[in-house]
Amino acid sequence: MAKISFFSVKEDEEMLNKIWKHIKLLRIRSGHSFSESFDTNSDIVIILVSQDLIADRLDELQKKEGVRYIPILVSPSEYENIWLNAFQPLPRNGKPISKWVDKDDALAGISSELGRVIATLK
Repeated sequence: MAKISFFSVKEDEEMLNKIWKHIKLLRIRSGHSFSESFDTNSDIVIILVSQDLIADRLDELQKKEGVRYIPILVSPSEYENIWLNAFQPLPRNGKPISKWVDKDDALAGISSELGRVIATLK
């Protein structure tokens, strides 16, 4: 069973809660361990990327061999200038959730993509 955790800042808590709701069925069906808070022993770390995270917490997150990082673009930021830019962000079109007219469309797409990734886990 894989360990999956989230890494975010308090300013993005509302978005974390929305994402958490959108992946509820995924969490139930997958059989993997999900945590809303960061766990250094995670197999997958889902990072809610915003300028607040980059400015206040990114230095707490160290790249670790064997960990899969999934950045979720919450709001406009300097994402392209940080080490996380080596990983495919969600939404896949690179448009931060805050810039979507219909945020539920963005969240549904994110949930679907996370489902694809998690389905590959053993």
